[in-house]
Amino acid sequence: MSVILGNGKDGIVYTLLHRNKEYAVKQFKPAKSQNKIKIESDFQTKAARYGISPKVRECNLDKRYIRMDKLDKSLFKLMKEKHGRLPIKYQKTIVDIANTLDKIGIFHNDPNIANFMVKDGKLYIIDYGFAKPINSTLIKKYTKTPNKKYMIWGFLLKCREEFGSDIK
Repeated sequence: MSVILGNGKDGIVYTLLHRNKEYAVKQFKPAKSQNKIKIESDFQTKAARYGISPKVRECNLDKRYIRMDKLDKSLFKLMKEKHGRLPIKYQKTIVDIANTLDKIGIFHNDPNIANFMVKDGKLYIIDYGFAKPINSTLIKKYTKTPNKKYMIWGFLLKCREEFGSDIK
């Protein structure tokens, strides 16, 4: 039996038991083009090679889904349990993730707290639906390090919205 893990603008993420292993599957809505699904999958695959995103196990464009390694818990839920507190190790990891994304040329572009997930104590970033390649146009508009500059500020603003103050 599948369990819904999340329901977003582009699709629904649910669990799938495949060959006795549990995965997360993002089933896209019909409005999302196959090209955009492929781009999202490619960005996540690249980020997974650097250990900052769950590994993509399958991308099926005809059936409009991505199957990936399942993570344990959203950072949002963890912070709610800790009354808005974010452990220092995760604060540092968010900066490391932003630096890695800048280094590998992916502007994630969605600093939502719910886009950070934990598995076995390690923090990952998910959902590349708004991601863009870091190219000369993007650098001219933002900076050479848009994730470091905008993701971290965006994350802090989302924390303030959700928890009423800066990270504790």
